[in-house]
Amino acid sequence: MAESKRKEQERKEQEELLKKEKEAQRKAEKEKRDAELAAILEQQRQKALDEKKKAELKKQEQELAAKELAAKKQKEKEDAEAALAEKKRRDAETARIKAEEKRIEQERIAEEQRLLAEKKRQEKEEADRKLAAEKERMREQERLKKLEAEQKLAAQKRVDSIRKRYSHAGLFNAYPGIALQDPPMDQQLAADFYLSAENTQNKLAVEQIFAKPSLAQNMQAEPVDDVKMNLKGIHFSGVNAYYLIEINNDSEQDFLTGVSTVAWYKYRDSSGAYLRPVYMASKSIARDSVFNNAVKEYAFPVIPPHQTAWFVIATRAVNTNQDGQFAIQIQDRKKKKSYSIYFDGRLYNEEMNRLSRFK
Repeated sequence: MAESKRKEQERKEQEELLKKEKEAQRKAEKEKRDAELAAILEQQRQKALDEKKKAELKKQEQELAAKELAAKKQKEKEDAEAALAEKKRRDAETARIKAEEKRIEQERIAEEQRLLAEKKRQEKEEADRKLAAEKERMREQERLKKLEAEQKLAAQKRVDSIRKRYSHAGLFNAYPGIALQDPPMDQQLAADFYLSAENTQNKLAVEQIFAKPSLAQNMQAEPVDDVKMNLKGIHFSGVNAYYLIEINNDSEQDFLTGVSTVAWYKYRDSSGAYLRPVYMASKSIARDSVFNNAVKEYAFPVIPPHQTAWFVIATRAVNTNQDGQFAIQIQDRKKKKSYSIYFDGRLYNEEMNRLSRFK
């Protein structure tokens, strides 16, 4: 009985244990199912969350894509607008450049036309100037030609007038009563003054003197009425001494050479002796070309205003000492004025020793 109770007890215990096991199994299964369900739910929840996240992400992505698309479109719009603006700017710049180029080209063409017009104007002015200059040159040439002809005519008239005035006939008419071809009436002359043989030798000597006058120093007379005289040379040939006097007539009237004397004082305080001329000659030294060969040359020269003549007085040479004195005196026939040149024996002897004698 006890056994059966024990067995029963064991059975009950087994049943209770089995029941507990079943309950535990059922509980475990339930827990498992609950866990699985929870897992499924969790999965579903998680899936839902993932779905939601995905939806949200997709939405965000869509929104982002929409934003990006909008931004892209906005950018494309802005780029298009910017490109259009840039195109407009470039077109405007191109148009501006073309307009500037056109303006520059127009200015260049206008400048070329202006320069061409200016060149034509200058060429015309130059042509007009040359034409005017040529006309003026021709007028001036004609004027100068006429002036030259007038001057030549005037010069020729002057030459003719001077030649006529200072010809033998002209001087005869200008100074009637004065025999200019002859020595003055008061002129003292040596006895052999008119000897032809003597004169031939004197003429040769005087030609050499005129060709080469020489004096170490000029001895001048005191000027009177703008007439100046100076001794240009003392020469010696044979037994004669030749005194070359230069007469400069700076007055406004003719100078008519008159009585001419050479006085020699052997000593400074002694009485003088006149050395009578054995020969006289003259040569016109024209300062003005119109007087070349225009003045009749006499032994006693006629010297026109502002002209010059050389006058030679030849006397017998003397043997003087250093203290000797010489005086050459020349008168003007017309005015009766005298011009005197003084020099001493020292100069006379120096010239005699310095100069070679003419053969």
